[in-house]
Amino acid sequence: MAQRTPNEVWSRQQAEFINALLENARNFPLSKEEYLRIKKGARNMKRVLKLVF
Repeated sequence: MAQRTPNEVWSRQQAEFINALLENARNFPLSKEEYLRIKKGARNMKRVLKLVF
């Protein structure tokens, strides 16, 4: 049986992780247009990979 993490510990770890992501996001500012362009490129790459493999 897998070991379970108490909710208090898990919640604290998740909060720390989310805070770190938000802090790091300030180092990589993207405009809405840049973000959407990147996401579109990733989506297109997935389609290409499905055709190849």
